[in-house]
Amino acid sequence: MTDTDTKIIKLDSKDWQKYKEIRLESLRMEPQAFNSKYAEILNKPDQYWMDELLDPDKLYLFAEVEGEIVGTMNASFNENNIKNEAVIHGAYVNITHRRKGIGQQLLTALLDEAKLHPVVKIAKLWVKGSQIKARKLYESMGFSVTGKDGENTLVMEKSLV
Repeated sequence: MTDTDTKIIKLDSKDWQKYKEIRLESLRMEPQAFNSKYAEILNKPDQYWMDELLDPDKLYLFAEVEGEIVGTMNASFNENNIKNEAVIHGAYVNITHRRKGIGQQLLTALLDEAKLHPVVKIAKLWVKGSQIKARKLYESMGFSVTGKDGENTLVMEKSLV
């Protein structure tokens, strides 16, 4: 399978179950990579998942291979009332689909969409120090470490202008 078999898509709110499934998988498989915890998210009501996909200040993208959602990444706009940043969250690719360029495809599409927001000038994300492969991906796409958040988390940024 090649990266050309992957489609980067958005989901309609009616497809919220697909979003819920990949999000719960990410929290179950890579708990150290996220601030949210599986147990906290597991029992969210159906409306929560629909509302997330409909939120105009959020952009959710999904990697689809042969009709199956195998990865996701999202950006928040206007987070903490900071209008010029796209804050990237929730990067995850299913373990059987890694090392095929899917993370890069998701991030490229997310950054392209972020650039369409007229006031967004910076993409920002947090990565744990132990996430070496993720950090290398971000660095290869122009992100630089701009600080630390706590003992084990790096803050990375990329200019979008």
